[in-house]
Amino acid sequence: MSHKRPRNASERLFVKETRRSAFQNGRESEYPYVNRLDYVLRNGRFYDPAPMPAGVFPGIPKKCYANAQLLMSHRDDLMYCEGLATLNCGFTTEHAWCITAKGTVIDNTWSPIGTMHFGVAFTKDFLLEYRKKYKGRHNVALIDNWQDEWPLIRGTMVWPSKGA
Repeated sequence: MSHKRPRNASERLFVKETRRSAFQNGRESEYPYVNRLDYVLRNGRFYDPAPMPAGVFPGIPKKCYANAQLLMSHRDDLMYCEGLATLNCGFTTEHAWCITAKGTVIDNTWSPIGTMHFGVAFTKDFLLEYRKKYKGRHNVALIDNWQDEWPLIRGTMVWPSKGA
């Protein structure tokens, strides 16, 4: 299951601290979003972590974007997510994972699974459209795509795209 609003004290603190980090330099921008944290806060949802299901093999450590994109490319029942996730030790970092239609996390990078995942889900069609528009580059972050000057943050690529 996924949900937009925080359900408990940890999730409320997560949103408060992320909002503080996102706007520490102010809220003004010439673009639709101030930065990647603003993008995730405005478009993201909480997703329920779950153990890695049978048949899903671990990816390469520290390659979450590549691991999640590769997993989604082999399964039509998943969506690709980017956002923030919290490790069991309490450290929050930018991360990528997949979700099922019910919003359950399938994370083939972290073991053990993180305690909290908050991010934006992208369809396979959008990922393919994005790669086509941005030089076919594979396995890069969509939200923090500095190589192409942050198209989602700047509004030169829009999600959800028309028809998604």
